[in-house]
Amino acid sequence: MRNEINSNDLERVTGGTVYLNEMRNMCGFDTLGEKYELKCKFSDARNTLFSLMAKYPDMGERQFDTLVRDTYRSNGWI
Repeated sequence: MRNEINSNDLERVTGGTVYLNEMRNMCGFDTLGEKYELKCKFSDARNTLFSLMAKYPDMGERQFDTLVRDTYRSNGWI
């Protein structure tokens, strides 16, 4: 049997990832192809990421990566 993939399912298949590296104090955004040095405590970046994940659980990967990047940028963390 053949099933169609809707846009939400496609996001799950091709979705990106926000990477946080504590040792290098860096963050990266897979769907955006960008990486930055963090200018904050790793725990602040991590806690903000988890908070945004809880607040926007159904947001698409690219939009979520953009939201996290823009939040970090507005806080002066990247």
